[in-house]
Amino acid sequence: LQSRVAIGKFDLPDMGYSGEVSIKSVPPDLGKLEIMIGNTAAASSGVKDGIAWSINPMAGARVLKEGEARRTFREFSFDPVLSWRDSFEGAVVQDWDPDAQQIKVLIKSREGDQAICYFDKKSGLLARQMTFVDGERVLSSFEDYREVDGVMMAHQISSNMGGSVNVAYSYEEVEHNVDIPPETFDFPEEIQKLIDK
Repeated sequence: LQSRVAIGKFDLPDMGYSGEVSIKSVPPDLGKLEIMIGNTAAASSGVKDGIAWSINPMAGARVLKEGEARRTFREFSFDPVLSWRDSFEGAVVQDWDPDAQQIKVLIKSREGDQAICYFDKKSGLLARQMTFVDGERVLSSFEDYREVDGVMMAHQISSNMGGSVNVAYSYEEVEHNVDIPPETFDFPEEIQKLIDK
């Protein structure tokens, strides 16, 4: 697989926002997410040349650092579960209950980042995940898995950040090996100014 484009809906129910979301990625380290509310670009983020960035109304334009940057790179990975060794140094099964429906696995990175993953015992697919970034807990769930070009992909992803912000993504279309123009991943002007400082 040479590229991936996912298009769907974005929902921030606690704030009354909803819109369109698109994610474009090219391995190993090019990615861009865009959220549109109506005809307005509401938020975006991306990775390129070892730099992770984000633009949103609450925090403005930022070049991401440390744990937040590493998490963003993992989010744009083609398959962060199968390629977990690229980001993490070890994984330990924490809870193996023959009667449980999920298996709990602790994954830890070389930099100290941790993720607690819950895999469905029957399918082997990731069902839930808890990550910690700069002291903030992020709870995510992965549902509606469908096969796309031989890859099982969750088409519904919901997250709770810091116990207060809920966000949901519902992907309607996922395509691989799409011709994505290289300039798609260019840094936005606001980010380029921060990089050039």
